[in-house]
Amino acid sequence: MKMEGVRLKHMIMNLVRKMAHKEDRGRGANQLRIMISLYVKLLCYFTAPLFLVILPFMLYKTYMTTLLILSILLVGVLFTLIVGTLHVREVKKITESISHESLSARQKRSLIADLTYKEAIDWCLRFIEETKGIKLVSQNPRGLIIARKKLSFKSFGNKIRLEVTRIDDRSTEIIIESEPILPTTVVDFGESLQIIDIMYNKLRRL
Repeated sequence: MKMEGVRLKHMIMNLVRKMAHKEDRGRGANQLRIMISLYVKLLCYFTAPLFLVILPFMLYKTYMTTLLILSILLVGVLFTLIVGTLHVREVKKITESISHESLSARQKRSLIADLTYKEAIDWCLRFIEETKGIKLVSQNPRGLIIARKKLSFKSFGNKIRLEVTRIDDRSTEIIIESEPILPTTVVDFGESLQIIDIMYNKLRRL
């Protein structure tokens, strides 16, 4: 009876290990697909403008045209690998989860805070005031606060949007958004994610 119990325990443990291994492989494959999608997007971002510039010359099939096309592709691949890898590495420093959302340069998160409407507004304004590099741009009576993060080596700066909505006397919903000032930005090396993550975690601890 004891031996059967031990055997059953081993069977269950082996089954759990196999399921965990299968789940890890599935997660790894999904992350690989997400990263390939990012690299393809970056390759198009770097090479498409250059191909548009040389488009008239592509009508003539010469040795120089072929060389030019290959050079553009080579430079595009090189930039894609460097920029894409750096972006993924910076995002991994902030979150273990690699997804289309976490790799995006445009981030949005919301939460319910146990604060009155005035306390929530005051907290947001104090956070902006105390955080180095972030400056208040505007505030309206409807609870919308706009701030801006200055230029850094990661991006040309970020636009931060905070929207505070009263739920009842003791709770409010706070929506936090961050995106690069330059609309064509594809990657920001985790800048928006970091801003959102810091604010979100501080609010959760209140």
